[in-house]
Amino acid sequence: MTRYRFDPTRTTVLRRRFEGDLARRFRRLKGRVNDVLVEDDTFGFRVQQERFEFVRPEQKVASFMDWLRSEQDRGILEIQPGASVEWAARSSWMNIYIDTAYIRGLRQALGHIERQGAEVSERWIEQAFFRPIHADRVGLIYTRAYSQLKGITEAMDQQISRELALGVAEGQHPRVIARRINNRIDHIGITRARLLARTEVISSHAEASLNAYEEAGIEGVEVEAEFSTAGDSRVCSDRAAPEGHTFTMSEARGNIPVHPNCRG
Repeated sequence: MTRYRFDPTRTTVLRRRFEGDLARRFRRLKGRVNDVLVEDDTFGFRVQQERFEFVRPEQKVASFMDWLRSEQDRGILEIQPGASVEWAARSSWMNIYIDTAYIRGLRQALGHIERQGAEVSERWIEQAFFRPIHADRVGLIYTRAYSQLKGITEAMDQQISRELALGVAEGQHPRVIARRINNRIDHIGITRARLLARTEVISSHAEASLNAYEEAGIEGVEVEAEFSTAGDSRVCSDRAAPEGHTFTMSEARGNIPVHPNCRG
């Protein structure tokens, strides 16, 4: 494969769009947290007497966490109550980015296959998702990406619940509590979501290429995978060594990216 100086996969713009989409969803959640805790005092964290005096602090925390999860389901995961993981993964809004990365991986593989002397039509790419070798594996990518995003919200919720319970126990002002909660949304939600976007785009692109090579191999075309880095100073030291090294399809599968934020 041709070595590109900055991005061997040429998916930088796609990754940034995916990251931006995820970040906007988490930022909207931050705004909603401010609305219900600070502006509206929906859960009565500011008013300790009068109409909220009959509600115990732990009930307020539990009610807020129920509300938060419903907001995440609607605005971040975009799932309907009671939806199965399989259905949610298959219909996820993230799949447009996964599909785009996958198709680009197919096109890059197509160019390589053609340079080996094979003749492959554009229709081969257009119909790829109807062939099991691609459809089944794209479905696995959908499920993995959705499960990872759900895992991010769950990890974020654990820390938010602790911050909320501590803030209520200490009698902190809702504005302080909201700031601590939104700090967790930033440092867990947004940070990990950006990492998810980068990793899944690269992985989808790589899987598409490897699947295309495997499909071509079945038809008698011999192919190997060549490790290529971004070629800049940010390539990690343990990735620089195998630059240009070739791997069999089985050796390469599941190893791209080598690690999160990998620039190989």
